[in-house]
Amino acid sequence: MATRALNLWYEARSSFWLVPLLMAAGAAALSTLTVWLDTRVDLGDDSVVYGGSADGARELMATLAGSMITVAGVVFSVTVVTLSLTSSQYGPRILRNFMRDPGNQFVLGTFIATFLYCLLVLRTIRGGETVDEGSVPSISISIGIALAILSIVVLIYFIHHAASSIQANNLVAVIGHDLDRSIERFLQGETDSPRAGAADQMPEQAPRSYETGAIPIAANGSGYVTAVNLQGLIGLAAERDMVLLVDQRPGQYVIPGTALARAWPGGDVGDELAASINAHFILGNVRTLEQDVEFAADQLVEMAVRALSPSVNDPFTAIACVDRLGSSIAGFMRGDCPSASHYDAEGRVRVITTSHVTFRGMMDAAFNQIRQNAGSHVSVWVRLLETIGRLGLHARTSEHRGVLAHHAEIMVRGARASIREPNDLRDLEDRYEKALASIERAKAPAGAGPGRAGVA
Repeated sequence: MATRALNLWYEARSSFWLVPLLMAAGAAALSTLTVWLDTRVDLGDDSVVYGGSADGARELMATLAGSMITVAGVVFSVTVVTLSLTSSQYGPRILRNFMRDPGNQFVLGTFIATFLYCLLVLRTIRGGETVDEGSVPSISISIGIALAILSIVVLIYFIHHAASSIQANNLVAVIGHDLDRSIERFLQGETDSPRAGAADQMPEQAPRSYETGAIPIAANGSGYVTAVNLQGLIGLAAERDMVLLVDQRPGQYVIPGTALARAWPGGDVGDELAASINAHFILGNVRTLEQDVEFAADQLVEMAVRALSPSVNDPFTAIACVDRLGSSIAGFMRGDCPSASHYDAEGRVRVITTSHVTFRGMMDAAFNQIRQNAGSHVSVWVRLLETIGRLGLHARTSEHRGVLAHHAEIMVRGARASIREPNDLRDLEDRYEKALASIERAKAPAGAGPGRAGVA
């Protein structure tokens, strides 16, 4: 239940309607409060609040309301143009980063809220041309003027924010921050299972023939797996006294009939259990950052690949993406991946994830496509090999060293096939040798240098 609620919250945060709607509701409540105060508080003639006639107040509020809805339309138009430019330049999957940007949502909400506030206050103004005639909610009108001044400040902020948010380096930094948070959530894990290596073997209660004895549970829908409720699956397996082998992880696409999981023993599997298991897999039309740790990496890779295309030819953006990917992978290497086995309260294995993110998978997702599209961009090849060398400083296990050495080898092999200039090739060979030396130094005993934790 918590996983589904978090998924709904993420979807709401990634929309343009939530924050403006909440701010509009707040404006409606504020107008009710201020109008009530106007009926209860007499500030006198010498106060700093609005002291004009009812007609003047009515004209002022109408002008403010009309201005705010006009500016809101302009802001929305500028936002759509920004989204269009971003989609064509960096890729359509980047759009969700702009839609979930709290700055854009707050700006749009400010103008809509000010418009609604002025409109609601306008309907309470009654009277004629003189100050003494009718009812003039002075406090409400003064707050409306203050909101209009605030809207001008917000408009200035929006112009700056819209201009800076489409700059490549800023966008790379935002996506890189999302990747860091996704990695942090992944390494923490959803359950309290031991870390990888502590309990990754098949539990004793499951026989060696579990692969053939387990009954597959088919998906009843199609789409990307956006989240998996592991806690719910553990509780369901404990209730049924079975082991669930989860075959799909967040980010993978399933079609009806695809095995989401397998149940062992499979004698009790029926429509009710299948429906319950399906309910713990949340499917969507798009991938999300909630549990899909590779999605943000794919966004940076997409930016880099587009930058390397002949139509764009922007190796500097590709280099920025490589730098940010290297930084995030270093964070991934500093932690331990969650165990594939997940336990109930009694310490019995109930859920085993057969498809999970590994260091090799993260490295492949981060660098393979960039390497395949680097072509004749010597600067990109150099930065790729330099990044492998930097990551070598953080290698803690033999797996880390082996994967890094493998990527350094295929990178230099690809560079040799693409680059013909001898001087450029010498530079690349030099970076390759330095990368291998950095990986080799990671075998030194703990305390010999940064990140040298010894052989695992």
